[in-house]
Amino acid sequence: MDTGAFHALALGYRVNALACTAQAVLETGRFSSIPMSIHRNYWGIKCTRRWIRSGGGCFDARTWEDTKLGAETRVCGFASYRSNEEAFKAYEDLINRLYPVCRDNPDNVWMFLSGLAGKWATDKKYLPKLSKLVLDIGPGLGYSRESLITAFNIAIERGLMGDKLKAIGEWMRSIWSP
Repeated sequence: MDTGAFHALALGYRVNALACTAQAVLETGRFSSIPMSIHRNYWGIKCTRRWIRSGGGCFDARTWEDTKLGAETRVCGFASYRSNEEAFKAYEDLINRLYPVCRDNPDNVWMFLSGLAGKWATDKKYLPKLSKLVLDIGPGLGYSRESLITAFNIAIERGLMGDKLKAIGEWMRSIWSP
């Protein structure tokens, strides 16, 4: 899988395709994680009882977690998907059930990312990392500097503020001036 092919798949679902792609790039180490790629778990989705009850499979993998005691690696159970379609549908379902800001803003990359912040991952720098990736991969996927700036301004109008605004704004400044 590469970034362009992944983004093309993401366009078929009710998620923000650019944010979804940036998240997959981050979670899989640019699609280099063999366990995540084999199991089509592009977003680091943990295995849950709900997933098992629905007939889903799981696998164990070593992961990095940010804890109160500091960063540590541990083995965790992750959801395994039989196809890309099953993976994307599970991701879309998870977003729709548990991430209302993402669900309500699939048209705005910055609002979608802000809806993940503080909930999806234990990494306190998750939002800044995703923001940087959006700016890195966006142009190669057809997103212009101007469209990303416009989306940022729209996100502010929709209520992006506080730490989330600051985290995204730090990266936006890198493309803001001509």
